[in-house]
Amino acid sequence: MSAAAAVAAAVDAAAAVGRRLGLPDGEAVLLHQGANAVVHLSPSPVVARVALMTARARPRPAEALAREVLLAGWLAERGAAVVPPTQVVDAGPHEHDGWAMSLWPHLAVPADGSGHPFDAPEAVAAALAALHDALAGFGQELPGLEESVGDAARCLEVAGGWLPPPLLGALLEGARDAAETASQVDVATPGRRALHGDPHPRNLLLVGGAALWCDLEDTLAGPVEWDLAVMGRSQRHDGAAAVRAYAAATGTAPDADLLAALNALRWWQVQCWWVLYASVREGDRPDALASVAAWASARSGSPRA
Repeated sequence: MSAAAAVAAAVDAAAAVGRRLGLPDGEAVLLHQGANAVVHLSPSPVVARVALMTARARPRPAEALAREVLLAGWLAERGAAVVPPTQVVDAGPHEHDGWAMSLWPHLAVPADGSGHPFDAPEAVAAALAALHDALAGFGQELPGLEESVGDAARCLEVAGGWLPPPLLGALLEGARDAAETASQVDVATPGRRALHGDPHPRNLLLVGGAALWCDLEDTLAGPVEWDLAVMGRSQRHDGAAAVRAYAAATGTAPDADLLAALNALRWWQVQCWWVLYASVREGDRPDALASVAAWASARSGSPRA
């Protein structure tokens, strides 16, 4: 199935779920396509997030969606700054023709990102510290870092064929290193706790002047250094300044060695997802290829295309 056909099928599946749940029969409008296809089930105030790219990397995408709905609902009930699941109908997850999705409120988000704290690392750090405070009371079992590493490795398995062999080989070697790091973190690291899992600034939505966290489907149990590594590697702001601001806000400095190890793991993980995206969006391949080549060169010398 082509990328365009997959997106169209995801939109049709979202519309079918809306009808099944009794939402007004109108137009299913694609708002965004990335890891998920985000579909407004107009004219209702409901948005479907249909697992799109993530469905290629996760053998059971509905499980991640179920965790997200559970955690977002739990946080919203406690007043945390998160996008809550929809309350109009059952938030899911739902499935139709093999497409897994969850349902969320349709929010008015400035299209140009105006007012968003993308470029204010202190604001992003403060938002993450507040989220961590709210997450501290969550007691249900979550996967460890190994699951996130497994998802990234499957990106290479299903989509790595377009890469030059030296770069694919370097990423596969990186997968073994990442799996070893994740196993050590999951087994031996003290202070594991519920985390966002993917708290880069684009997962903060500006809604009514407030920044709300979204996209909790990567939530996991681990040390706070994992969330700091994700926040710190973002290219949308000064990541190092954000990590320093988090330490200042919480009064706790991260473990420098652990943060360095997880920074390296995160950099590898980003390359794997780049490979998956570029396998279906050929226009992204030059940038993805340059990114993977830079990662491989920094890791082990200079394997180039």
